[in-house]
Amino acid sequence: MRTAKDKGNRAENMALAGIAIAVLAVCVGACVLGGWGM
Repeated sequence: MRTAKDKGNRAENMALAGIAIAVLAVCVGACVLGGWGM
């Protein structure tokens, strides 16, 4: 059960990291496009 829990935590951390990276990418893209628009 410990290994299963570790895998679950690892998968959750990977998902959170992916979401954080996606949010940062969207923010950076919006800032760049906004800068070019202005």
